[in-house]
Amino acid sequence: MTTSPSKLLFLPGASGNTESWRPAAERLAHPAQQVHIGWPGFGSTPPDSGVTGMADLVASVLPEIDQPIVQMGNAEARRSANPTRGTGMLKHLLAVLGMTLALTGCQTQQEKLHQYQLRGYNAHCMTSLPRGQCVKGSSAHVRACEVEQAIIKSCAGFVTSEVSYMVARGDQPQTAMPSAPAPRFTPTKPEPIIIDVDVKNDPAERYMAGDEIEWRIAVNPGYPAAYLQAAEKAEQLTIYMLESYEKTVRFHLRQPSSTPKSSVLKRIARLEALRAPLSEAAAAGEAMQAFYGNPANRSRTVFDELTDELVQRLNAHDPILQKAAELARQQQSPGREFQAWAEQVRIGVVKFQFALSLASKPLDQIFEDSIAKHQQALQEQREWEAWARRSAEQQREKRRAQGGDCSCAGGNVCFGPRGGRFCITSGGNKRYGI
Repeated sequence: MTTSPSKLLFLPGASGNTESWRPAAERLAHPAQQVHIGWPGFGSTPPDSGVTGMADLVASVLPEIDQPIVQMGNAEARRSANPTRGTGMLKHLLAVLGMTLALTGCQTQQEKLHQYQLRGYNAHCMTSLPRGQCVKGSSAHVRACEVEQAIIKSCAGFVTSEVSYMVARGDQPQTAMPSAPAPRFTPTKPEPIIIDVDVKNDPAERYMAGDEIEWRIAVNPGYPAAYLQAAEKAEQLTIYMLESYEKTVRFHLRQPSSTPKSSVLKRIARLEALRAPLSEAAAAGEAMQAFYGNPANRSRTVFDELTDELVQRLNAHDPILQKAAELARQQQSPGREFQAWAEQVRIGVVKFQFALSLASKPLDQIFEDSIAKHQQALQEQREWEAWARRSAEQQREKRRAQGGDCSCAGGNVCFGPRGGRFCITSGGNKRYGI
């Protein structure tokens, strides 16, 4: 009696690609159960620590060969209990291998492409080298991480080349592509953050600043480029206000009558008023930075989907290949745009934080300390001048005692160390007895 298999077992080639048989299996009209087996550690099949050789691999497949080639019905139960079950299993395996040979022509082209990609993966991603060597804290940490980064760059080049070829060939991902536009960050506060310095009643300040300073700045945290531009303006404004404060302090210390203390306090108040909006702008930028710094928020493209499918076909468990795939995505046009937005926001946050650090200085205490230091310097100067006057007077007395002012022509008389009277002639000689 003619028997028919009740299970079709599909075994992949050396690459372990379980998808290679899918097109052929879908064309089969046979009612038997279809089972696709993958090799542990290859493609999407996770590694199995229990498989260390060919014997273990065969043992892992044997449980699937549990249905001899028999007719459907009670005959199968009788054959399963028959001592010659192993012969039936062998016949079934030979039948599966025969069908495999019959279908080889349907998968040759796809299998060749996969073998080509597998060779490129092994060469460029250096699969022969061990993974996980870049561990912080180890003695060889620096060198191991340098090697890993070089491998990732090489592997990313391979991924970019292969996926670009697939895109140019017209390959389409198996998953449906979303039609939504690229996502944008949505701030919790839709209104712009206003940074404003009131100088309407201070024409001198406006004149000194010129047209380079914007006194009112609107920060829109929903747009990276606009956010960075506002951060640059806010940084420039804060630096100018701090310089104006320092200049006013110097003028006040030199001439308190022309530059009163109120002028300094007014500039301190203006800088203090910048703290709240600068802090709010920096916090909004940090939220936006977290959004654009997350690759999951970037819109998916055909390149992204095909890259994921390539990783699944080659080795989804290779950390080097995963990092290389992410680097390849970032280097594409949508990825570069998203990365540029993240960089703009990062720089903007740094500028807002710097401006906030300047405005947060204890300017009133610095001003009081400056006054105290200036008064101390003036006191020290007065004391030095008094000492200089005393020293000069002492030098004159000393010269007078030594005949420095004993000119005979002037009628001056000096006394020597033993009490003798003398004067100094025009020739520089002493004349005694006068």
